[in-house]
Amino acid sequence: MKKIYSKITKERRKQFQIETYIMKDGEQRLVVKRALAKDGVAHIRKMSDYYEKNKDEGILCPSKLISENEIAFEFLTGESLCNTMLEALEDKDEVRFLSLLRMYDGIIRSNVNIERRTFMPDAQFVQVFGEVSFPDEMECGKEMNIDMLSLSAHKFHGPKGTGAFYCRRGIALNSLIDGGAQERGKRAGTENVAGIVGLGTAIRIANEEMEETTKRVSAMRDRLIDGILEKIPQCRLNGPRENRLPGNCNISFLGIEGESLLLRLDLAGIAASSGSACASSSLDPSHVLLAIGLPHEVAHGSVRLSLSDFNTEQDVDYILEKLPEIVSTLRSMSPLWEAMQKGEIQYGVLGVENSTAGPVGEFVHTFENISYEKIGVYVLPIHHCMFKKPGVDTASLKEVASHPQALRQTVNTRKAKFPNLAEHEIEDTAIGAEMLAKGTLPETTAAICSARAGKLWNLEMIAENIEDSSENRTTFWLLKLA
Repeated sequence: MKKIYSKITKERRKQFQIETYIMKDGEQRLVVKRALAKDGVAHIRKMSDYYEKNKDEGILCPSKLISENEIAFEFLTGESLCNTMLEALEDKDEVRFLSLLRMYDGIIRSNVNIERRTFMPDAQFVQVFGEVSFPDEMECGKEMNIDMLSLSAHKFHGPKGTGAFYCRRGIALNSLIDGGAQERGKRAGTENVAGIVGLGTAIRIANEEMEETTKRVSAMRDRLIDGILEKIPQCRLNGPRENRLPGNCNISFLGIEGESLLLRLDLAGIAASSGSACASSSLDPSHVLLAIGLPHEVAHGSVRLSLSDFNTEQDVDYILEKLPEIVSTLRSMSPLWEAMQKGEIQYGVLGVENSTAGPVGEFVHTFENISYEKIGVYVLPIHHCMFKKPGVDTASLKEVASHPQALRQTVNTRKAKFPNLAEHEIEDTAIGAEMLAKGTLPETTAAICSARAGKLWNLEMIAENIEDSSENRTTFWLLKLA
């Protein structure tokens, strides 16, 4: 027999890479499929078994294994599956139509994992329906049970403005930009090839050097933390000492406003941050620091110094030289700090625990680095009122501002009476009333504070005694500062 046609498919995975050719001898023709690699022998055998199993359905031609990696079929000019099913419908042959439907439905269902919501085409599916292009699962996605993952190249010294996105197979996503087939149809437009290559190269280098880089950067970080805590009094490390990123150093400096500290560091050629880069235009303290229990005034005096494998021991030495000088200068400009150091402030009051909202961890942190003696304990009833600026329509209010404890103590009552108000955390209930009166807070803000504070700042009360519990109590300590 003479070969009259040949097609080689190499774009598929190895086990599905085959040569399809047609042999002719007179009027007789055969279609032969040959595996191009040893990995494809099993696929050829499965193909033979499947065709033999379903030959009675009338749509598959007889097959015969002619070698371990070759299978031959009778050359047919028959109809496609679609036409065959349409023909059955036109003939009102319900039995035949349902038989075809069940067979192909079974093939599809056998490739679906309902629990994981994935579709994994096997050899049988590929033979009947053809190769369907699915990206291979990322091993980390499988092992870590990740559904979706996004990353930015600049986090591992790749080009800024580029990133990568992983989505587990089977999750349907809408297109971000329509119009083209780029990025698997999810984002039309010409790809940033240089950025993509840069990202790939950067992540390869980062992965190859990860162990060595982690050891070196962690050592620099530890030396930086130890040096700061040793050289600068009344500062604290935020977060655990051990379980932290290699290059992360976040420190709070009592008696200092973070923005002033950042400006001084910048003038000294030291790049630092008081929050995330995503919120660089905001003067609010880091929401992460607030979440771990730091009060606003302490979080405001916190900075993050991030080290990378591009930093050197000389950089650490320079920070340890300049930072104590800057902190000392700024503290000398603070009247409160001066009074504390001179011993002019002899007593303080510390809110410890609330009967509704639990421990007042925020203010406990304030006194971590201050020597004091507890000389009294008081349990006082706490009542909260909501105020607005005079002349402002209550219906126009968009948020409510107060200390986190006050917000927690009133959450159920507020949501029942004012369900659409967003929460805005500030450092003190009385200060919130002052900020609203002076215009520091928008007019569309309501303040939760005591009745006395609202009256003092000439605010208009819109709700009284909004604490969730009528037995709302807070325990206070009276402290004598050493």
